[in-house]
Formats: sequence, C-alpha cells, structure tokens
Amino acid sequence: MTDGIPLGLAIYSAFAELLKFVVKEDFVGACHDTSAVLHMLLAENNVPSELCIGEVGVGSRYFDHSWVEVLGSVFDVAVCMPDYAGEPVGGPVFDGIDLAQGRPSELVYGAESGEGLGLAAQPALSLDLEGFAAIQPQLNIWVLAVAIAGRAGMANPTFTHFQLRYGAVRRRFRKNPT
Repeated sequence: MTDGIPLGLAIYSAFAELLKFVVKEDFVGACHDTSAVLHMLLAENNVPSELCIGEVGVGSRYFDHSWVEVLGSVFDVAVCMPDYAGEPVGGPVFDGIDLAQGRPSELVYGAESGEGLGLAAQPALSLDLEGFAAIQPQLNIWVLAVAIAGRAGMANPTFTHFQLRYGAVRRRFRKNPT
C-alpha cells in the first residue's frame, strides 16, 4: 500500500529507524512509546496518521496495544518485542504486512475480548502525550522522538519542539477489527 501512500519513503525511514532502535536496545513492551514516536515522525513529514490504542486479537488470545494507522493501514514496530510477560505474536507490521512472515498480518487490531483495556493501558488512553510522558520512567517519548528523528534525517530535532507540537495529542480507541 505504501506505493499509494504519499511520502512512502518518509514512512519507511521513520519505521526502519524506530525498528532498528527497538531491536538493538531490546526495547520490549514499549508499544505506547514507539507508536507515539512513529506518529510524531510521520506528522513531521506531513504524513497523516492516527495514533491508536485497543485490544489486538491473535487466535483466542488478546492483549492491550498501541499502534499507528495511515489511511487505515496498520504500522506497528513494537508488536515484535512483547514485554517479558507477553508471548511473541509475529514480526513488526508495516502497511498491514507481518515483516517476519512476508504476508498479511494475522493480528486483529481493534478486536474485543469483552474485558476492555487493562489497568496498565489506561494511562495511555486517558492521558494526552504530555501527561503520558510525565508519568514515564527515564526514557520518555520526547527523548526517544529526538533520537529517532535525528537518525531518520530530521534536521535539529529538539525535545521542546516535540513536546509543544504533540503534547495535546491523544490516542484514538479502536474497537471492531480493522
């Protein structure tokens, strides 16, 4: 689909740099952080995207998760690095494709378990990015955004720029599969 998405190279560049970081640093269980950063980097390149949160289904299992959608297509770096209590469910998803399998992802984004989001995901849903960053431990989304933006070729990215421009952004709750 990226052939039909404006600025496909910008999407690829941001996604690839973020994925390299996540894998190299063993940045597990960081879907709320990585999706926020990907959303910001896409916006910096004038790529319209939606920052999403909801449940994801795989077989009979469900987990709380955040991801990015561009024109309804899923882009999900962190799904390949579940937290230590989670189970692997596939590779990173780029334009709906599981990159580890080279075929459409079998994950159902926006699935409904009937239980809703758990307590750990509630802050990501209820807070804007400014509030979410304020409750994070040391490596917050602004620091990560600056680091990845620089690697993706953005000239002079700053903490303040990202904080002021994206602090009021909220995630969109997704239910009903996309």
